[in-house]
Amino acid sequence: MRVAVRAAPFAMAWAFACLPAKAAQAEPAEKPAKQVAPLGPTAGRPWEFGPLVGFGTEWTTGLSPWGVGIGLSLDYELRCHFSFGGALIHHFGSSESALGRHVSYVAHTRSDSVAIHAGYSFWIADRVVLRPELSLEGTLVTGSSEVTGVRRSNAGLLGLIGPSGVVMVRVGTYLFGVQGNAYLVPSDVAAPVGALYAVFRTRL
Repeated sequence: MRVAVRAAPFAMAWAFACLPAKAAQAEPAEKPAKQVAPLGPTAGRPWEFGPLVGFGTEWTTGLSPWGVGIGLSLDYELRCHFSFGGALIHHFGSSESALGRHVSYVAHTRSDSVAIHAGYSFWIADRVVLRPELSLEGTLVTGSSEVTGVRRSNAGLLGLIGPSGVVMVRVGTYLFGVQGNAYLVPSDVAAPVGALYAVFRTRL
């Protein structure tokens, strides 16, 4: 009995010493944080916004309402890489003049366009994007002429449709590249219209 009484304190001390270790072993280990795969270049920044500068022309005779153009574009790219957007573009057009002995003639024409487009983005190494698109454009063409002091003005609305394409290089959140448009003008007898722009965009 004395041996058992003397051994009891040692047994209790051993049990208390082992209890925390066993409790720690019973607790489930914390799971490592789940790694979320990146979503690519569109992650958190699906919007593209920026200016464009270029030149447009139509293959027909007479004054062209296109010429040098400037504008702003806004696009949205889905995670599946389908994109849609639009642009506002002003073309400075062209002018002509003539001077005779008793007659003077001056004419000028220009255009303002609203375009919408939809396409698909092909990303190469997360740095280069090729984006074919289909575009619809409404263009207000305005013009004026003056013959020996008599001034006249006119305006007309054109509807255009055709393919377009953008090629851009991504540097951080910025995109630099070129955009080309080729339009048919079913609302007018004018010949096809083509335009080429330099584009500068930022991801928002």
